[in-house]
Amino acid sequence: MRRNRVGFRPAVEGIEARLLLSAAGLVTRSRPHHAAVVAQAGIDPSTIPPNPLFFPTGQPTPHEAARQRFVAKFVGPFTVGPGRFSSETQQLYIRGNGGSNQFLHGNTQLAVITPADPTQPLGGSMTMFDRNTSTNSSLGLQFVADRATDLDSAGRPIHLTIYDIKSEESGGSYASALAVGTVNIRYSPSGRRSPGVLSQGTATVTVRALIYTSGTNGILKNADLNTTGH
Repeated sequence: MRRNRVGFRPAVEGIEARLLLSAAGLVTRSRPHHAAVVAQAGIDPSTIPPNPLFFPTGQPTPHEAARQRFVAKFVGPFTVGPGRFSSETQQLYIRGNGGSNQFLHGNTQLAVITPADPTQPLGGSMTMFDRNTSTNSSLGLQFVADRATDLDSAGRPIHLTIYDIKSEESGGSYASALAVGTVNIRYSPSGRRSPGVLSQGTATVTVRALIYTSGTNGILKNADLNTTGH
């Protein structure tokens, strides 16, 4: 089977200036405490501040800022079809192969819903999978698109703003991560359409983001430790 070459070389690329946030800027919400468990230990949950490992504050060092930078590119088929619920006018679905500056070979699945309510923004998610199964890593992102500025003439999103990870779809090194950034999509429509499809073809997806991780859940980091006799 012939494989398409994506033409991606991992590298640290620049990202939009508005995304160069401090670590504090990544924390836009607090995750709930396990109040019942904490109460059993005789601790008042209201007295526990946010864990600084998962919710850092202050300005990141140059090394930390470089560690957070994430750039990925994927190419693959896209389809636009009618919505699956009465509250949706259409849905976009993309699959693609590619890679990033944090994993060499990967693939992705992306979906975006256009609400029937014209006052509501588009919303969706994207999950990237590291094809190195030893790392067991996946990164899920949630994003929105503004109808006034982020769509092409066919109503397809070309620019999406990442506001959080999708924790249920993130694992390995990206478990409990924080994320902000952008997703840009370029479409090359096909001359034919499958039954029930509004448009289809090939899409190029580019992700530029800041991804903060705790650094304590990389399964391969301990590979150099000799466990003999322990």
